[in-house]
Amino acid sequence: MFRLGTTSYILPADLVANARFLADKVQDVQLVLFDLDDGQSNLPSPEVIAELAGVAAAHGLTFTVHLPLDLRLGDDAAGAGEEDHLSLIKAKKVIDCTRALNPFAYVAHLDGRSVKNGATTAQLARWQSQSVRALEIVAGRVGGPHLLAIENLEGYALDFIQPVLDCIPVSRCMDIGHLWADIKANLMWRFN
Repeated sequence: MFRLGTTSYILPADLVANARFLADKVQDVQLVLFDLDDGQSNLPSPEVIAELAGVAAAHGLTFTVHLPLDLRLGDDAAGAGEEDHLSLIKAKKVIDCTRALNPFAYVAHLDGRSVKNGATTAQLARWQSQSVRALEIVAGRVGGPHLLAIENLEGYALDFIQPVLDCIPVSRCMDIGHLWADIKANLMWRFN
């Protein structure tokens, strides 16, 4: 199923103003949320969540929630398989904050920087296994893998994450902006 959606920051305004503006233009608004280590955060308060839920109910709108960091397990130095990686902690915080919206999906990236430009077969297999485990952890927090959508990123082949997705029944989310960045980079490379 395809749904037309856009990000939550089209107007230079808050989440609620953007949701109201977009309610008759799209089927879904992706809440782009952040919670930075320096204290900056746009995580919505319970009052804002209630307002967003009201807009959604009045217009048949759904929300997807973009998790703030690329998902991964603990660093090798800390021990593989740990659930206390910052990306998983922040994901839990965002999930807990937005659960009352009954999101259509939670959107995430997988952090494959360590293996995307070359890795041994064993390193790649380990990354894939750890990525599956990270998705299992997050799926448990959101209510099941059917509520997770893994988004493409520029700089990665479209099939790069497919072995991970073959192991857990999550969805894919096609971000046209990321896809366009890849196309643009490839065109620039060819003409330079």
